[in-house]
Amino acid sequence: MLERKIPVHIHVNQADDILTAVRLAKEFNFKSLSLAHAEEAYKVAEELARHKVTVVVGPRMITYDDRGNLVNLAEYLHRHGVLICIMTDADVVQQPFLRIQAAIAVKYGLEPKEALKAITINPARMIGLEQRLGSLEKGKDADLVVWSGDLFDVRQEALRVFIDGQEVYRHPKLKEN
Repeated sequence: MLERKIPVHIHVNQADDILTAVRLAKEFNFKSLSLAHAEEAYKVAEELARHKVTVVVGPRMITYDDRGNLVNLAEYLHRHGVLICIMTDADVVQQPFLRIQAAIAVKYGLEPKEALKAITINPARMIGLEQRLGSLEKGKDADLVVWSGDLFDVRQEALRVFIDGQEVYRHPKLKEN
């Protein structure tokens, strides 16, 4: 017997497999459903939004529709009401490239605010930990990186890194206070 205590996460790509996952979620009353990759999710975006399915986009951020038009998966899905997260899918693309994955989505039209949410609060929501993680609020666990400029400009450098409130990295060009 299913106890429905944990969210269900399924790796899919094609639209028919995506819809099969949605049908399974309805049939078995999943607590929640998230889909990884889901490169054809743009074809069924309205259905995904209606059923409150989260799509975790990446590492392929851009695809082409049947007519050869470029589709920014994260932007398209967000625009159609689907909660999105962005991933690297290590070992395919290593975790340190998460910021670059989000920058690609921004380059092709996703608002920077939504890209930031797709790598912070949205994943926390997806796993039910948004009360503890995913945003900077008093009482939450937080790690923080201070960048030299725009987070989604890949030329920028990390200047300071804090984990659990403790500074663990300071760029050599910064003077000690």
